[in-house]
Amino acid sequence: MRTRHRVRALQFPKTPSIARFSPDGKLLAVGTPSGQTRVYATATFKPVTRVLAGEAGGIVGAAITPDNRTLATGSATGAVQLWDIRNGQALGAPLPGVPSSGVIPAFTPDGSRLVATYASGRVRVGHPLLLARPPSLPCGRPAPHPRRVGGVPARARLRARLLTR
Repeated sequence: MRTRHRVRALQFPKTPSIARFSPDGKLLAVGTPSGQTRVYATATFKPVTRVLAGEAGGIVGAAITPDNRTLATGSATGAVQLWDIRNGQALGAPLPGVPSSGVIPAFTPDGSRLVATYASGRVRVGHPLLLARPPSLPCGRPAPHPRRVGGVPARARLRARLLTR
């Protein structure tokens, strides 16, 4: 006969609104209505990121790429924020979406595309270049972006073009 017992209690500064596991189950992302998210390792349930402060509208969805490198958080305001899990840094500005419409992000099984589903019924699929990362140099610093036109990276131009459709 099995009995129910608490395995682990997570300490989080605010009441959680969502919790999502990574595809391999090694990470758990927890988000709050105040726009904070934290990622935990499921082996120890210790945090692997600091508290990530995002949209003021609150976190309503989250997704982790299959390689466990990128977290996408979706807010009640319709924005999606990408985060680097290893260093806890935001990957650019929030991706605009459908205003005032909650968004739940998801990654394709290979992690190359971001799918955003909105409360308004719209679905947007991100281009693979949206998540492209520049190759690392031997010293660990990212390489400069290969294509810049007028001081704007090609990825930023592509992101703006894709999200305005």
